[in-house]
Amino acid sequence: MPALTNLSQSLHMRMTRLANTILLDHPLILLIVCACCLSSQTVIAQDKPPSIDELASKLPRIPASTPEQSVDKMQIHPAFEVQIVATEPLIRDPAAIDIDENGRMYVCELPEYNAYAAADNPQEKGAIKRLVDTNGDGRYDTATLFVEDIAYPTAIICWDDGVFIGSAPDLFYCKDTTGDGRADIRKKILTGFGSDLAGEAHLNSFRWGVDNRIHISTNLSGGNVRLANAAESTAVSTRGRGIILDPRDLSGFELTSGAGQHGMSMDNWGRKFVCSNSVPAQMLMLDDRYLARNPYLVSPNLAVDIAPEGKHTELFRISAAEPWRELRTMLRRTKQFRGSDEGGKPFGFFTGATGITIYRGDAWPQEFHGNLIVGDVANNLIYRAILKPKGLELVADRADAGKEFIASRDLWFRPVQFTNAPDGTLYAIDISRELIEGAAFLPPEFMKYLDPLSGSKQGRIYRIAPRGFSSPPTPNLGKLTTLELVSLLDHTNGWHRDTAARLIYQRQDSSAISWLRQLVKQGKTAAGRFTALYALQGLGVLDESSVLTALIDSDAIVRVHAL
Repeated sequence: MPALTNLSQSLHMRMTRLANTILLDHPLILLIVCACCLSSQTVIAQDKPPSIDELASKLPRIPASTPEQSVDKMQIHPAFEVQIVATEPLIRDPAAIDIDENGRMYVCELPEYNAYAAADNPQEKGAIKRLVDTNGDGRYDTATLFVEDIAYPTAIICWDDGVFIGSAPDLFYCKDTTGDGRADIRKKILTGFGSDLAGEAHLNSFRWGVDNRIHISTNLSGGNVRLANAAESTAVSTRGRGIILDPRDLSGFELTSGAGQHGMSMDNWGRKFVCSNSVPAQMLMLDDRYLARNPYLVSPNLAVDIAPEGKHTELFRISAAEPWRELRTMLRRTKQFRGSDEGGKPFGFFTGATGITIYRGDAWPQEFHGNLIVGDVANNLIYRAILKPKGLELVADRADAGKEFIASRDLWFRPVQFTNAPDGTLYAIDISRELIEGAAFLPPEFMKYLDPLSGSKQGRIYRIAPRGFSSPPTPNLGKLTTLELVSLLDHTNGWHRDTAARLIYQRQDSSAISWLRQLVKQGKTAAGRFTALYALQGLGVLDESSVLTALIDSDAIVRVHAL
């Protein structure tokens, strides 16, 4: 009996001490600690608290769900449904996608994420898959290994039957010239991009701009970037900057305003938006190339927060708490591990914001057009905001009161990026990992009991569509005449406008000139009219009459672009 009494007193003292931390607010961790206390009479007898290793050894693993099960676990806005576009075994670890003029999807596969922390690192490299929907049912069913053994691919954009690929420290252009579906050209274009050990700071979000340029986000790592195959090229720092690349002239590049971590998007007017882990939405107020003309002008911060509550925006997560995250929060609060304890609450606010995207399609109901979408991979959800003018700025107000646009009970749901699709919907890219946190930010003891590569053989791409939506036939813009492409500049779907503009710039067909000038004057949409201006500029034939016409356009945004 004395031994039992001593045991009871020791347990009581220990649990009282733990209650003075946050453990009583986190029952899963409390159970873990209790289990550790009961597992060793030696520890109890010495009145010694359990070690981090002992606590970590009790962390439960989270089982995976099938794609269909994952969709069933989603709480979705009542006007929408989620459909499967592509999934394992066709793809794995999708980090970024782009869709070419013929509807073929190029997917960056990233099995290297967190591999550095694996006890048995398989030393795999990434790949680019090319997917085709052969039967037109809206779901991709065949895949070709377009590029293999490419290190850490995190961004991609189509150009001239090939793709530019972000693979820090390099940017490559790859193309299939033989027709077998595999790239036989792999040319390094730029080099010197930065990256981080945790794998969260890499170049990303390659976007086609209305100015006929590829816009690139360099992430927080930046780097000292130069032309890869020019000995005389001088490296320039890209920290806090973006890059603009002319795909028709790869002899140079320009720096522009930049910010953010993983995610950059442009709206229908060419305004640029970025996000970071704890910063859900910023707007880049202007292109600092113009400010650079005056070396004596000190500019203000060009990245302006537009989410009213920023990091502290309340998120309505519906997934259960991840035990490892609760345990880490407890360790931080008790000063046993580095980092902020975030007020003792491990979730419910932005901590993994990524993939900011402006919806530019035409399949969603009108009231959703121009909405701002951002994923939070740590909270297993997709947040939606409505952009409203506020002087020269915009404000991104929460769109869904008391809930999220999409929230999932699947702890493996990790929406890392989004893409405006040819069918007018929005595609969500789910890398689908058990552990999405960079392993470098966890106590090393945790990694003995967690698998940093769990989920690396799977991945999903979803279509967010109005209820009852049926995907139209796969587009084949590559077979259209130049005149037909000009007419698409007035299309209501941003993907069609962007792709048509890219093809016009790529073809350099002078037969487009008269039709483009007519579109500047009589286009049905403001976006069509000012995109025609840039198309004329891209052909080297922008004329005074077209500019003057745009300067007196009834829509202010056309006048802005004319200037």
